[in-house]
Amino acid sequence: MTMPTKKSNIIVCGLGNHARKNIIPAILNSEALNLYGLCTRNNNVLVSTSEKYKCLAFSDFDEILNNKNIDIVYLSTPPGLHYEQGIKALNASKHLWIEKPLTIDIRETKQLIKLASESNLSLCEGIMYKYHPHFLELKQYLTKNLLGRVGQISSKFGLPKMNQPGFR
Repeated sequence: MTMPTKKSNIIVCGLGNHARKNIIPAILNSEALNLYGLCTRNNNVLVSTSEKYKCLAFSDFDEILNNKNIDIVYLSTPPGLHYEQGIKALNASKHLWIEKPLTIDIRETKQLIKLASESNLSLCEGIMYKYHPHFLELKQYLTKNLLGRVGQISSKFGLPKMNQPGFR
């Protein structure tokens, strides 16, 4: 008989379309993670989303830092906030997972890596492209040798025009 392993409590900070459409469902499908809570300044989205998933709601990022039940902070906030929020999360002894990019400055990225390493905490960057249908299709062509001998590949990945592009 195997003993059940404890799921890690994760909180998602930033509830844009990508987080609601992709990140939260992935967490819910994980056998290792428990969606413990959500954090955003948008109260309407916070209330409706936390009620939908029956998890805690936090409107202030600093409020989650002292919560001992939170193991992992997942940042799906604008990239310009990643460093400041990341430092706070790591200093609060939380594992830190960040939607790409980790930061917008290589020096800040190196500081996050150093702090996570010194604190024995994980620091992960969420990159979806490895599992994107376009990439998987290309991978299939290459592994099945459907294109013949390939010497070089050049590709572009773009975002569709958005009505509200936000920080993009």
